[in-house]
Amino acid sequence: MYFVIEMMISRIVVLILFLSNCVFAQNYSVEKLEVINPNFTQDVYKFPILKGANRNLAEKINNYILENQGLVKFEDAKESIFEGVWRTREKEIPELNYFDYKLELLTDKLYSVTISAEFCAAYCEGYEMTYTFDLFSGNILTLDTFFTEQGKNELLNTLIAIKQSMIKSKISEFELLIRSDTISANDKEQYMAMIDLYKNCENNYDSLHFLRFIPSAKKLAILVDRCSMHYNRDLDELWQFVNEVELGQWKGRLSEYGKFILLD
Repeated sequence: MYFVIEMMISRIVVLILFLSNCVFAQNYSVEKLEVINPNFTQDVYKFPILKGANRNLAEKINNYILENQGLVKFEDAKESIFEGVWRTREKEIPELNYFDYKLELLTDKLYSVTISAEFCAAYCEGYEMTYTFDLFSGNILTLDTFFTEQGKNELLNTLIAIKQSMIKSKISEFELLIRSDTISANDKEQYMAMIDLYKNCENNYDSLHFLRFIPSAKKLAILVDRCSMHYNRDLDELWQFVNEVELGQWKGRLSEYGKFILLD
């Protein structure tokens, strides 16, 4: 009974969104804000400003990214939204060395953008984060939103199996190499360190909720974190694990909301 009620509620929500889309469809665009650090003019920072007829919703989304990235809100900035993270004459090491973005998808339903930057503390390291928003509510979306319970379990098991298979294959490759008579002592030590890295790699996940994903017209790219940390990243040949989900093939495992928001 609970499942039936849940399905009915889900369909009602989708119907409301569909009707809202017909009546209140908004046209959105992304405007590039490019700012040069006045103290160090070689430092350029770029931010995506979402604009559209629903200004409150666009502002909600822009502010979410600003706050999540530790930037200053437009209304609070004295000089720039980047004033708290760029370097100054007094603070020569910035919190963020640069800031840029890539527009992944913009439809009447979804806005997806990838932020790339380099964070500096004891050391500097680049990172990427992808944000995907529902353009009806302005809410951030997580991967598990799009799938049924069965779909979530199947996708999670698929992602785990792919990562485990790639790691197992890489370990076997290195174990074969270290048995070679022609390998140098230094190379052998390097391969043994790589084997240790992959044997200790986390390759089980409890949920899709925190996994990064990038939507497109027909696919979802799902990105799983690499095995290495900053200090041993030079040992990591696999790097980030990228998996592509063909939406047409997973249609039967998409939730009602997932079908509405992802499929035409």
